[in-house]
Amino acid sequence: MTKKILTFAFIVLLLNLSSNAQNVVVTTDQAAEFFFNGQSQGNRSEVSFKLNKKRPTIVVSIKKNGFVPVERKYSRIYGKPPKSDHIKLEQDEAYNNSVEGDFANKNINITTEMSYDDAWKYLAIICRTHFEVLEKSDKETGFMQSAWYLKKFNYYTVRQRFTVAQMTITPLSFNIKIQSEITANKKNDKDSENYEKWDRVLKEQAEMFSELQLRLRKK
Repeated sequence: MTKKILTFAFIVLLLNLSSNAQNVVVTTDQAAEFFFNGQSQGNRSEVSFKLNKKRPTIVVSIKKNGFVPVERKYSRIYGKPPKSDHIKLEQDEAYNNSVEGDFANKNINITTEMSYDDAWKYLAIICRTHFEVLEKSDKETGFMQSAWYLKKFNYYTVRQRFTVAQMTITPLSFNIKIQSEITANKKNDKDSENYEKWDRVLKEQAEMFSELQLRLRKK
């Protein structure tokens, strides 16, 4: 009895796949880049495609800066896909609360005419102000590093860390770097392997560069 049921289900599946192609229309509330199975379809607000025997399943991805990426699977194999699907794009809070700059994951050198003691004091104050916790601070070797600063948004989690290393004695200069990384919330935000470099910096951390330059370049 079970074999007959399975055989019947298989025949129904084949008949469904060989029947007339089904047309699907996907629209968005604004223009974005569409992808079919990873292949770009350009920037648009509406796409249409056919699900047929040769291509019974299509994964549609939608990407736009400042908005949460969307991925939908449309398939004739299991159930009947909708003839139309309207998607409203959601604001990406991580993107909108950050800035793009040439200081994310870059080494920046700042020279100062301050004494070493005064410069180190200002570096420590500014680091704690923007990153809350100093994980390492070795005045003798001129190395300072904050703990990771973690911030969750609606779709992503961002983590950033501030590092300072003395480069030269005369003139006195420091190498400053903000490591900026991002991961989707569906992944474990405690696992470093889930993060990738991000070319943006949270607004509250980005302000520290102008503050450092203003402070350290004073005598």
